[in-house]
Amino acid sequence: MEPKDSWTPFHTDAFRSYSLSVNICGSKKCILYPKEPRGQGEFLQDSHGNLAYDITTPELQDNGQFPHSVEACQPLEIIQEAGEIICVLSGWHHQVYNLVIMKSCSGIDYREFASFQKIIADNRMSFLSS
Repeated sequence: MEPKDSWTPFHTDAFRSYSLSVNICGSKKCILYPKEPRGQGEFLQDSHGNLAYDITTPELQDNGQFPHSVEACQPLEIIQEAGEIICVLSGWHHQVYNLVIMKSCSGIDYREFASFQKIIADNRMSFLSS
């Protein structure tokens, strides 16, 4: 749940885990590189071995800075809409863009959502205490 135009840098999930991205409202653009053939992330490292921060940057075309980027396969690009779930498999590199803000989809903003979550948490804590 992020504001419009926010995004996550290029990465794989921690501890070789997989993730389920459940989109409640709005839409996201997911750019995914599969683990196979051969670790695609290796091709998207700079000359110092650092993973690219942003795979949409023109710097990726600089063979001096990213010497193996031309060997990378074409990524999968998916637009995830409200109500859809995407499973990002272990070892898959990905970058995600939030395309639509929450308030325009659901009618609530972050403050209202946080208040809603606090009410739920308070009620559950009260129930557990009794």
